[in-house]
Amino acid sequence: MMIPRNIDVFNRIVATCMLRLYETFPVPLDLQPSNIVMQAITEEVADEEEWFSILTEQASAAIEFLAKEGFLRYRADFRSMDSDTFPQAQLTMKGLAILGEVPVAVDESKDRRTLAEQLREGIHSGAEQALKNTVSTMFSAALGIGFVLLFRPPVDNKRGPTLIRPPAVKR
Repeated sequence: MMIPRNIDVFNRIVATCMLRLYETFPVPLDLQPSNIVMQAITEEVADEEEWFSILTEQASAAIEFLAKEGFLRYRADFRSMDSDTFPQAQLTMKGLAILGEVPVAVDESKDRRTLAEQLREGIHSGAEQALKNTVSTMFSAALGIGFVLLFRPPVDNKRGPTLIRPPAVKR
């Protein structure tokens, strides 16, 4: 099955962005979407409209998505209207934990490299399906981490998992 172009572009941008932040961690980095695109999109883009969209919309939207989902943070207060740069971007604990995680495998013949290593290889090889699978694994792992943080084992087996509620705010 062919991967839709927008998802392929998204996967490449996400992989490049996350790997860049992983390789510079813990030092914050000014992320420039245009530089991410130049590194992420290595094949020819035949349509000028698509290229313009990737440079001006899709890269920034992908980085915003990563920030909103908690994979990275940046200094929004340092952003300016005349620049598309994401100042002082840095992986969050969630992003760092996921990239350093070795995917769980029952079969030892499965790929046991960290997700960061798999992203690096996928970017360099240009393997569309491998990159899609690695980004998908990264997001699935994030959902698993979120689920584990949100639920704890029940005290009473009859009631099921118990939602952990944040402490009440005193007013």
